[in-house]
Amino acid sequence: MMVLDVGANVGLYTALAMHHCPYGRVFAIEPHAESQSFLRKTIMANSNPTNARAEVFDCAASDHEGRATLFLNPDNKDDNRLARDTCKLFEIGTGPRVWPSYGLPCSALA
Repeated sequence: MMVLDVGANVGLYTALAMHHCPYGRVFAIEPHAESQSFLRKTIMANSNPTNARAEVFDCAASDHEGRATLFLNPDNKDDNRLARDTCKLFEIGTGPRVWPSYGLPCSALA
């Protein structure tokens, strides 16, 4: 089984998927570098031979192609989101164009 955790943040749902999908794959999508650092630690802490293998992808997901700004909520690190008015631009895109460049099998994503 494959699980796609879009906006994985620090990896709570990534870790749950790793435990509940033995021998599967979890793709954790997270554009924010600080959150990615914690996400990778969460994956390492939850890795063992019978858990799903997890991979982190440094990108954002969207229903359209282009660039977007990631709003970093200073009051809640669990509330970063794509927005129009602040911060850093990230590449975004729809599955058929972006995911193959990261090695994700689009035919398996629904």
